[in-house]
Amino acid sequence: MKPPILASTALLLLLGAATSAKAENPEHLRQFLDTGRCRNCDLSYVNLAREDLSNADLVGANLRGANLNSANLSNVDFSNANLQDADLNRSILTGAILQGTNLRGTILANQNIGTSRDRQGWGRQTQQNQGRGRWRSRSPRNRTDDSSDRPRNRTDDYQGSNYQTYETELRRIYKEVTNSDDISRRDLREYGQSLAQGQSLRQIRREIIQSPEGRAAINRVYRDLLGRDLDDSGLRTWTDYLNRGRAMTELRREIIQSPEARAALNRVYRELLGRDLDDSGLRTWTTYLNRGRSIRDVYREVANSPEVSARR
Repeated sequence: MKPPILASTALLLLLGAATSAKAENPEHLRQFLDTGRCRNCDLSYVNLAREDLSNADLVGANLRGANLNSANLSNVDFSNANLQDADLNRSILTGAILQGTNLRGTILANQNIGTSRDRQGWGRQTQQNQGRGRWRSRSPRNRTDDSSDRPRNRTDDYQGSNYQTYETELRRIYKEVTNSDDISRRDLREYGQSLAQGQSLRQIRREIIQSPEGRAAINRVYRDLLGRDLDDSGLRTWTDYLNRGRAMTELRREIIQSPEARAALNRVYRELLGRDLDDSGLRTWTTYLNRGRSIRDVYREVANSPEVSARR
């Protein structure tokens, strides 16, 4: 007999455009509902809010923008899955495997995280379930009287076995925004507590951008490439740029290509060579700056060039 599927989600498939489900690959969704297994498949923007998906195998799946609000995700294997911008608010993540998962922009508020299960043991159980019709959909909404299924706000979960996953994400965000690995243990702890209290990774990212460390990172780029400090106008421009999901490395490349950066290179040429920067020099030193060097490094290189020696 065919294993039962989630009745509410099956109805979504039948109604098509009349529903809120927007899975880009309906066949993948059917496969998942029938088997509880959908590796490397496309379930982007699917609506599985409040459903019981426990023990599912979603390794490498694309769940970008998925609505998993209040879903039971206990023991789900999300290894290397894409959960960017997904809604996991109030979901149950006890024992879920999140190794290598993309959690950028994921709403992670009020989850019950609990403890991780051994990955090898979970894999053996999954293999036993496959082909036996043992995966079943059990909606949490049908068990509202069972308080043990209700998600809880647990700050202490960020000190448990799943803490490493969130620490990795926080370090990645900090590196992306500041181009530095020097996030303090105190900041990691405070941002982890903010996540536990309902903030999303997207909100944490904005906090880091607005922090003194975020401003200092932009100022370092200005000093390195333009030879001056960041002004208020530049702060507004580049803070907005980072808030649109861009990284500090991209910001640096944008400034290198700017008219002001070219003017800074031209000043070096005028001072040391007595002439304006030409196209060949622009290409050479733009490439040089893109390798992480500064305008001061350019100055030293030009000062030691044969052309400067010939002018003496």
